[in-house]
This record gives sequence, C-alpha cells and structure tokens, in this order.
Amino acid sequence: MNIRHAFSPKTLTTALICSIMLICAAPARAAFPTNTYAKTLTFSTLRSDNAFKDFNASMTGYEDLKLTFTYDSSIAGTLGQVKIKQSGGTNVYFTAGTSDVTISTTTLSFTLSHTNAIPNGTHNVDILIISAANTNLVKCGGQEAQRARQPV
Repeated sequence: MNIRHAFSPKTLTTALICSIMLICAAPARAAFPTNTYAKTLTFSTLRSDNAFKDFNASMTGYEDLKLTFTYDSSIAGTLGQVKIKQSGGTNVYFTAGTSDVTISTTTLSFTLSHTNAIPNGTHNVDILIISAANTNLVKCGGQEAQRARQPV
C-alpha cells in the first residue's frame, strides 16, 4: 500500500521552525519595556512651595517606569509616599504608599506600572519622606510628562 504524505519534509521543517520561533518570541512580545529615571537631589535646594520644579521625568505610554531619587543625606529609617496627579487639576492617577516605595541609605525608588495608564499631558509628582513617628521630614515635587507611544 502506497500512502502519499500531504506535506513534504521541507514544508514540515519550515512549519516546525516557524512554530518554535513563535513560541520563543511570545514572552518578548508580551513584555513591557521598563524605562528608568534617576535624579540626585540636594535637601537644601528642594522647594516646599508646591512649584513642582525639583525634577522633570518623562515616560511614554504602555511602558513601566522606575523612578529613583538619590539624596545628599541619609534617609535611612524613614518611609516614603508618592502621589501623581493631574497638573492644575484634582485627578489623582497614581499613589504609592509606604509599602510600595523602597528606601535605602540615601535612595528612594518606586515603579509606575504600565497598568496605571496615565493620560497624556503633564502631571505633578509629590514625594513625601516621613519619619517612623509619622512626622513629615521632606516634601519635594516635580513634573512627569506622559506622551503617547508613536506608531511604529
């Protein structure tokens, strides 16, 4: 009995290679890029007048953003909080409580996930460093500009 194969060995090999490539590429397609923003801040120059001029960060839509601030003095033993709200408005788009903010000896950092989609525009970022006794030690602010990702 002579059975003919519906596919040639070349077709099967090509299909197998394409399948492997798609499986391997799936995690890369699903991953969101993480951009980083780092800024060194000096305590004596931080503004407390809600002018939001201590730093400027920028992000593009649909990506994670890790913000890291290094201070000129130790902030060890403190807690941090972050709030991002609409510039000139009252809409709060992101908050990071003390459990979401990482503090080391002189560094405060947090991540703004792509799942917290902030509308395009300029937003005010409040960073508050508080003592363990819940006393405000330092407040600084800056602006973050959200821009839509350009089509490829």
